[in-house]
Amino acid sequence: MPQPSAPPTPPPLRPGDPPARGDRLLLLFDANCGFCLSGRDLLRRWDRHDRLADDLIQRHLDGLLADLPADAQLATWHAIHPDGRRESGGAALAAALEQLPGAWPAARVARALPGPTDRAYRWMARHRIAISRLLRTQGHPERGRVDR
Repeated sequence: MPQPSAPPTPPPLRPGDPPARGDRLLLLFDANCGFCLSGRDLLRRWDRHDRLADDLIQRHLDGLLADLPADAQLATWHAIHPDGRRESGGAALAAALEQLPGAWPAARVARALPGPTDRAYRWMARHRIAISRLLRTQGHPERGRVDR
């Protein structure tokens, strides 16, 4: 009896392509950052209405993030809107907060003050290893796994 063949692998999404996650915001996180993955876990718990989807940045380096310089691809979280728009850093955090119940005040502040929000976000991103050690998140069980 012949084995059924696996479905063909779809081509990678390109920058600006809709991520095919319905009407959910797709958040991309660094698989090698325990602090980032712990932040993702917090957002998952907060997302009671299933408005967020997530994946690992490493799966999209040659697709959704291909137009970014290599150092910018892993420097921050990225949010991909259902229409294909991408936001990164503090703007991605604001986009995520807009989807979460009770987070609208923080989202409004983040949108109203994009410069300070992005600077604070990027400061945390630059110091994420030290913050991971301090919060003991560097040993996140999924850290380094791109195959989930």
